Amino acid sequence: MAFNKKPLALACHLCGSEFGTTSIAIHIPTCEKKWLAAQEILPPHLVRRRAPRPPECPIPDSKHTFGIEQYNEEAYSIYNQESRASCPSCQRQFNPEVRAIFFFLTRRH
Repeated sequence: MAFNKKPLALACHLCGSEFGTTSIAIHIPTCEKKWLAAQEILPPHLVRRRAPRPPECPIPDSKHTFGIEQYNEEAYSIYNQESRASCPSCQRQFNPEVRAIFFFLTRRH
């Protein structure tokens, strides 16, 4: 018996990872702390950014699946436009914590 239906998952607007309808509410505050910590370790001349705003539509629950697509579209849009940052030297895009590591390892200032 094959199951073709993907489990319901909601995207995090900060890191782009997917979580279940209950887990996302637990994940977002933790992810925001990681975001802020990653901003703090950037080289001093780089602009530190605030965490992007969460999606305006409420987090759908597991009983009402009709809002999941809308929530994910908005979350992925925020993630792609506001969460990811470009390296000023090579223009590669990174999540904030990876960007900080990239700058540290490559010494790109």
